[in-house]
Amino acid sequence: MNKTHHRPGRKRSEERRAARKKAAAEGVTHYHERLKLEKIHREAPDNMHKVHVTMVLVYFASCILVLNAFLIADLNTFEFIQLICLMLAISFFIPVKFYRRKFTMSMYEYIILNIIGISPFFLAMFFGSNWMFKGETYEESYSIEEMVREEKSVILILEDNTYQDRQFLRTLYHNEEFENEGTDNYSIYFADGPFGVRFIEGKKLH
Repeated sequence: MNKTHHRPGRKRSEERRAARKKAAAEGVTHYHERLKLEKIHREAPDNMHKVHVTMVLVYFASCILVLNAFLIADLNTFEFIQLICLMLAISFFIPVKFYRRKFTMSMYEYIILNIIGISPFFLAMFFGSNWMFKGETYEESYSIEEMVREEKSVILILEDNTYQDRQFLRTLYHNEEFENEGTDNYSIYFADGPFGVRFIEGKKLH
């Protein structure tokens, strides 16, 4: 009686071919499932209209609040830009998949939302919380060494070059409200917010 012997190498080769076929079949199945999900996502009705409207409203409301706060805050332009960049960076910590749970949001819409929606809102909340929970008003007073008169303002040169690098603190505009009782000394009234922003409460010449 003849016996058929199978070589081990041939058996291993057949096993490898079977494994490749199985992997290919699984890959095709996974690919088709992914296509179905993408098709479902594409066919989902666009529900971003309300988000767009809300985003624009939040942008303008936030800008009004932020600009008004900046005018009375002890912040120069560079520090203000740093705050804007910080809030923008924080807004991108919220991943796009968080919004996609409810909205048909594209990556482009995600970027725009963070730039003109989320980050201005965060900045407005930052200034608003500093203003709402600010501390008691206190006074800083300095001798005036010189008054430089310009067309629309008066720039004060204070003792020991105080606030030399923060000219906006020692500038009095003609349309600005401040107490005027003399020209020898200059007082600034401040109030500190809990998150590092100091607000200018008033100015006084005496």
